[in-house]
Amino acid sequence: MSILFFTNIYLFFSVYSSILVGLGKFYYVFIPIILVLTYSQRKIIGKHNYLISLVVFLGLISFQSLFILLGNINSNNFYEAINNSKFLLIFLLLPTFIYLYKVQKIELLFNYLSVFVLSKFLVIFLVILGLYFFNLDRIFVFDTLHIKVNIFGNLGYQVFDKILIFFPIALLITEKLNLLMKTIIHLLVLFVLLNSFTLGIISLYFIIIIFIWKEFAIIIYTFALFYFLFLLDFTVVMDSIDTIIKVKSYSGDVKMEQWVWVFNKLQDMLVIGHGLGYKFDIVSNPQGYLIENLYIYFIAIYGLLLTVVIFIILFILPIYIIFKYNVGIYYKYLLYAHLVLAIGSFSNPYLLSGLSLVPYVLIFSYFIIKGENNKCKKLLPQ
Repeated sequence: MSILFFTNIYLFFSVYSSILVGLGKFYYVFIPIILVLTYSQRKIIGKHNYLISLVVFLGLISFQSLFILLGNINSNNFYEAINNSKFLLIFLLLPTFIYLYKVQKIELLFNYLSVFVLSKFLVIFLVILGLYFFNLDRIFVFDTLHIKVNIFGNLGYQVFDKILIFFPIALLITEKLNLLMKTIIHLLVLFVLLNSFTLGIISLYFIIIIFIWKEFAIIIYTFALFYFLFLLDFTVVMDSIDTIIKVKSYSGDVKMEQWVWVFNKLQDMLVIGHGLGYKFDIVSNPQGYLIENLYIYFIAIYGLLLTVVIFIILFILPIYIIFKYNVGIYYKYLLYAHLVLAIGSFSNPYLLSGLSLVPYVLIFSYFIIKGENNKCKKLLPQ
């Protein structure tokens, strides 16, 4: 079986980890298989590319290990330190993505990933229709802002999960479709986002649509306005409005408390932080080793100075790569997806998951390939 097949299986399980009850972390077993298959194709990947990929991964692991060690010195929680470092495993797939690019299968990977994410949006769409039109409130129940499955009891899953923030990936497939299908998919994705009542993600969609399909933006805005008016007729939505307002208000207070906390503690974290596994002494999160604002988390763990460097790597580097090289439209969608995830991490730590870093790692793999091409050009006689 091919590298593309197992990579797609890994991405499928990553996307559906919250729905596949009991198999949520099963997708990690595919990484060793992918690595072995990728190593067998190292000649195609190229010695230079393979070495750079290895150096990048080992560099990240070494960096993280230093702050695990710092956490141990400060008597932090070792288990939490390891748990909050698993997201780096996705960088093991750098040579895999390089291989797929070189054998001209990278666009197939993009298409499969888009279909996986879009299918998850379709599942959520069907759940919402069930709530509104088919009285499925006994199966799907509101829990604060989230709809959860009730039929599995304690094994239920959250329907509105982190996949919402991946909406640019769901829209990537529309570049190969006709106008009708493109319109249907955009409206389906917007319908799901509007029903999540996640204002940050909805706002990002309204901004991104200008770059993805500016001719259609006014139709999207009109649809959103009329849909909100349409929602007023549904009791299942109206009954949850008070809960939504209360939860959003509380969430805002929690995030503000985190900003107050970091400003009060900043002088102790200017150069170096407390290390991984640090337990935050925040009133609203007394037992927490991870907080909603990822960048405040970074300041607490790594210190302000290194957080600025990480911020540049997360935001400036991918923008530089996309604009420096003549990339195709798919890579631009990856950039939109990564920037949405990075911005969204101001309110939720999305980037601390392997799946969330897939767009970034794909962009970075392209950077490595272009670096190799530039090196070869310099070696050629002028």
